[in-house]
Amino acid sequence: MLAIGWLVLIETDSPFWVGMVAGLRGLGQVSFGIFGGVIADRIDRRSGLIFTQVVIASIALVLGGIILTGFINLGVILLLSFFQGVFMAFNMPLNNSLIGDVVGMGRLLNAMSARLTAFNIARLIGSALAGAIIVNFGIAGCYIVLSFISLFGTLLLIRVGNFNRIIGVTEPLLQNARKGVLFAIKNPRLRSLLVMSVLMEMFGFSYHIMLPVIARDVLDVGASGLGLLGAAGGAGAMIGTIAVASLGDVKSKGLILVSTATFEGVFLICFALSPWMVISLLLAGSIGATLMAYDANMATLLQLLSPEDMRGRIMGIYAFTFGFTPLGGFLGGVLATIFGAPFAVAVGGGVITLYALRSLRFF
Repeated sequence: MLAIGWLVLIETDSPFWVGMVAGLRGLGQVSFGIFGGVIADRIDRRSGLIFTQVVIASIALVLGGIILTGFINLGVILLLSFFQGVFMAFNMPLNNSLIGDVVGMGRLLNAMSARLTAFNIARLIGSALAGAIIVNFGIAGCYIVLSFISLFGTLLLIRVGNFNRIIGVTEPLLQNARKGVLFAIKNPRLRSLLVMSVLMEMFGFSYHIMLPVIARDVLDVGASGLGLLGAAGGAGAMIGTIAVASLGDVKSKGLILVSTATFEGVFLICFALSPWMVISLLLAGSIGATLMAYDANMATLLQLLSPEDMRGRIMGIYAFTFGFTPLGGFLGGVLATIFGAPFAVAVGGGVITLYALRSLRFF
């Protein structure tokens, strides 16, 4: 994600197209997210996870090969970004709902935190590695090396097994999806959580899409500085997930969720206003910590509030909200083009803070 933002910025010199590429990835996720949840309730989740992960890594590998040949253009980047989003829509509900299958509901928060800790170790190493590879071997080298790591890691480390019951196979796909959506809408707490997820994805997680613009045009630190900002976010995120995991099966998950969302908004505003690299690194770490603490609690609460036969579909709607991250990046690109990247990030922080404070009444 860091590499594609840098690639588009180099090719077009436009924050708008950085946001547009992310927006198309989000369109793919939003278009198929709910159906991804239906599939997660119907198939062996582990086999489905391997398949989608391999496809996503292969798309990135193809993009790296095209860049290497010199035939890269904006249209190809837009198309491949959309297809990455489509397969992410199926990957995410499979990934999240499989955790509950393996560990059970009593250990879900700890398991989500452990999974996110592993994710952030990879993010910490990957961000720094991406910046170094771009500087020394170009963007194509970055895609090819990291895609091979992702591809073979998936094939070698995941063992296939039938860990979940196959349910919901007798109903038509659309009817199955409709039941999940209606259940989420009629449940006030689920509805509030999913609206919060839309806003957090659109204005919180999407801040990283503007990182290439912030790194080059505001902080003036180049690709290596971009890698450091990504790594700082990964380090903070790892600290956040470890902190949540250490809490155990804490009762006040909702209060922790709202608190971390509020602090996330405040840190985003401060990050947008910072002209100093050192302060920006500290704030990027703080943003990463609050985002992952929020994420672990959100994924846990949604599953705890969902009946077993709806869990995949609720996770599918949750994955649908993930599509608003790149769509938020598109909106950020538009605002950054008109008013500057700091303004775009600060507006997002303000929206998150206001909604999080409003959500206190549900918890």
